[in-house]
Amino acid sequence: YRLVLTGTPITQGGVDLFAQMRFLSDKILGYKSFYTFAKNHLVYSTRNRGQITGSANVEWLAERMSPYVYQVTKAEWLDLLEEMHEEYFCDLSPEQAAAYQGAKEDFADDLLRYANEDDDGELSNGIAIFRLFSRLQAIACGELDGRPIPHGRLDLLAAVLADIPDTHIVVWTKYLQGLDEIEAHLPAARNLRVTRIDGNVPAKIRDVRIESWKQSGGVLALTQGIGGHGLDLTAAATAIFYASSFKYSEHIQAEDRCHRNGQDRPVNYINLWADCGIEDRIRTALSRKGNVLDDLRAEIDAIQGDHIRDRIRAFVLSL
Repeated sequence: YRLVLTGTPITQGGVDLFAQMRFLSDKILGYKSFYTFAKNHLVYSTRNRGQITGSANVEWLAERMSPYVYQVTKAEWLDLLEEMHEEYFCDLSPEQAAAYQGAKEDFADDLLRYANEDDDGELSNGIAIFRLFSRLQAIACGELDGRPIPHGRLDLLAAVLADIPDTHIVVWTKYLQGLDEIEAHLPAARNLRVTRIDGNVPAKIRDVRIESWKQSGGVLALTQGIGGHGLDLTAAATAIFYASSFKYSEHIQAEDRCHRNGQDRPVNYINLWADCGIEDRIRTALSRKGNVLDDLRAEIDAIQGDHIRDRIRAFVLSL
């Protein structure tokens, strides 16, 4: 017998289903190759070669899979108390606002340059767009080209923590610079012990630090990429997202570290945001369990007709 167990079966859309069903049996969907599956069930971008923009014949897939799929929700499986969600915002600093606008204008200038060339280069495969989105979020989080710039996120975090009575708090962030700032400044601002976990911390040391945090309390600061899987952080009933990932799958995995078996209190999730276009898009995508990069690429891919680069340029400048 074969069994597939997962808490997040579909993180990228219908493309995730083929490998899972083929592992169980290729008789379920009836496709022996990914090519034939893709031909019938995946929609590809007309502009960016190889980019999947959607799924097709989803009802047929669901009907074929339904006898072999069994779902148990967390609410059915565990007797957990409720989850609560709060959001707090800060403005961009003048330095951030200038860098943010400059990054958009640099990209718009590249579009004009590409307009005079036969080959769109990086623009055609989405690399330049991906770099733009990543750069805009980094600026919104206080980082410009690998160096810190003034921002209000850390002060916002300190203000939020001042109203939290919990002895154990988890803070998730996306960037190592965010961890550096939290580790350097938060103890002085709030007299809180900060325990740091990132990809440079070996697994054994990571376990020791987490156990120490469970015993002593304070803030456990982690990156979502390394800390979102396989951890039991039920010692905390408050989780703060200092800077969120583009991916819903990483976000929900991070949430579930506190709201899981062993948790006997309601869990409060607090999201910190900078008031700007890219962070608004991340909020919207996460609220509907989506991936912000996929959403933005789909919006750009939908721009068709005459003067396409001018229209993409206007879209980017509106972020």
